[in-house]
Amino acid sequence: MRKNLTQIGLQAGIWMGFARWIVRGAHVVSMSVLAHLLTVEEFGFVAVAKVLHSLVSMGAFGFSAAVTQKKGQVSQELLNAAWTWDKAVRGCLYSVLLFFCAPSIARLLGAEEALPIARAMSFLPLAIALENNAFVVLSRQLDFRRRFLLEAANGLSMLLTVCTLAPLLQSAWAFVAGLFAGLLARAALSYVLHRHVPRFSWDLRILFELFGFAKWLFALNVLQVAREQLAGIVLSNHLGQTSLATFQNGSRFSNMFASDLTQVARKALFPIYSSVQTDSARITRGYKKSLQFTLLLTFPALGVLAVLAEPLIVLVFSDKWRSSAPVLMWMTLAGALKAITSSIRPLLIGRGTPAHEVLLTSIYLVVLIPLIWHTTRSHGVQGAVWAVVLAEGSLVFPWLWLTTNTLSITLYETAEIVWTPMLLTLPMCAAAWTATYVCNSELLQLFFGGTSSLAAGALIIKVADKTNKPESFQDIKTLVVKMLARNRNREQ
Repeated sequence: MRKNLTQIGLQAGIWMGFARWIVRGAHVVSMSVLAHLLTVEEFGFVAVAKVLHSLVSMGAFGFSAAVTQKKGQVSQELLNAAWTWDKAVRGCLYSVLLFFCAPSIARLLGAEEALPIARAMSFLPLAIALENNAFVVLSRQLDFRRRFLLEAANGLSMLLTVCTLAPLLQSAWAFVAGLFAGLLARAALSYVLHRHVPRFSWDLRILFELFGFAKWLFALNVLQVAREQLAGIVLSNHLGQTSLATFQNGSRFSNMFASDLTQVARKALFPIYSSVQTDSARITRGYKKSLQFTLLLTFPALGVLAVLAEPLIVLVFSDKWRSSAPVLMWMTLAGALKAITSSIRPLLIGRGTPAHEVLLTSIYLVVLIPLIWHTTRSHGVQGAVWAVVLAEGSLVFPWLWLTTNTLSITLYETAEIVWTPMLLTLPMCAAAWTATYVCNSELLQLFFGGTSSLAAGALIIKVADKTNKPESFQDIKTLVVKMLARNRNREQ
């Protein structure tokens, strides 16, 4: 019996969403602790370490993803070859490269004092290489519960380490230690969750077999890291690490509902689309449901974040980072645009056409690079934010073209999917703004703004549920009921 693609996608999204938000929540709490303990200048080195952490992931060859996408059964030899090249070889080569390039990277970021941190971060790829490739097997089996445990182990271990060491070290080294602790915990758990123990395999025939698909993922990985970190690198180079920290603190919460949902969708939907890549009708239905579900989550959350930007920044990072609030307000717009245009990316990779995603990311960078270079010099941090918003907006028309041509979805259907979350967002934002207007303190603004917006959203969903519109509400409700019933049966 065929599995319902919508239910599989929603269940996968819930598991991977929880996992991603545990990791992101661990990062936010860690940053909050460090922001309160460190001076503005000292916290700038934490921001530099965040950029370096992203650069560490840039060199993945893509062979493991190629195995996930591959049709048919996967042999042990294929898994071993993917681990050998994607983990062991890549880890060693990239660590050596980063170690010797650390002085140049520190100069590029305008933070030569951060050279010891850059040297230490160069060993992160070796920690990544210790993990087996159990996630490949779990992804192919659509076992997202155990994948959730891998991600959760990473986030929680990092959080415990940072919270323990931050008061003692009072420096960015607490964050660096937390990153290593999270990766080592994930690596250890990967051998518990799946008994496959990887071995070295140097079979060049398998290497060339995977290379046709993996080369696009490697290019995409490099472009994607450039997309996420270019604004921060230019800011740090032009204005110093304090401006970088201001930008990061302001964009962090919008990323929780835009970039993170993109990552969740990629991890959850990529293996699903890969498993049914020849069934165009199911893929089209699944894509429409996943887009509507994603926007129903992101649009209201980003709208409320824009309204509550200032009290949120002050309470989480302290009053000395109040200048990050305008960054958060504008970055929610960039996040909304990204939630729309990034929705098609897991589908492009799952169907074996990653070249289209490479094209989308290339368009973004072509628009962003000249914009951010000039706007940062003339308008500082705010100029960088405007450049990011305009670059995200430049992908709307290419996304529409891919959606209407690849999936045969009409413009009317696309507009209908986007319009529903916008109707939910407006009254929630109005409720949050009313609370901030009435209350004086940041704590009360955040509390009553959040609760009133949730109440407004719940009321609208209840009305929509009575009229059976939109269908995605019923899909979510049905899935939650089934998951709760399954858990009760297990406990009995």
